[in-house]
Amino acid sequence: MAEFVEFLPGADEPIVLADVKAHCRIDADMTLDDEFITSIVIPGVRQQAETRTGSIIRQARYVQRLQRFPVNGVPIAITHGLVGAVERITYALPGGDGRGSIPTNAFEAAVIGRETLVAPIASLWPDAGGGLRAVEVTYTAGMSARDFVSRYPSVRAWMLLAAGWAYENRELFFVESRHARGLSELPEGYQATLLDPIAIRPRF
Repeated sequence: MAEFVEFLPGADEPIVLADVKAHCRIDADMTLDDEFITSIVIPGVRQQAETRTGSIIRQARYVQRLQRFPVNGVPIAITHGLVGAVERITYALPGGDGRGSIPTNAFEAAVIGRETLVAPIASLWPDAGGGLRAVEVTYTAGMSARDFVSRYPSVRAWMLLAAGWAYENRELFFVESRHARGLSELPEGYQATLLDPIAIRPRF
């Protein structure tokens, strides 16, 4: 699993207030629910899409922690899809003598299918100490709102459908985490195939 760190500067939601109001046929001069749509509905449906697909939509930074490097130079599979860049890899030095860092020119990241894999340029990962955060991989994921909408129109369509449903069923909202407010699960099978272009396949 990976932990959210922060949204990147300038990272916008892939749909905006005007999109949702047009989809829900809300007159532009009707502003009573604008704050609800902007702060609850839009981030809620985006987070729902990210949870369902395993891919990050709004650009953000994450840290993935491992108890050890994979053996024999086996690549690290990044938790999320739509990875932008692997920024750094740090690890606990053997014997508890602080942390080391792998230079960015000593590993490579490649998208295989829809999954990002990170492998050492050399044949093996370095020796690392133990612990729950023995290895930390910091990466960015997501796309600019403009690029995302142009590349994945079906996902945008799903988000608008979900926004319409969420707007009409607002009593199902709840606080999901300390980072964002979200909504409860949409009805099973609710246009889920629209999310397929960014869905990460199960690894097992």
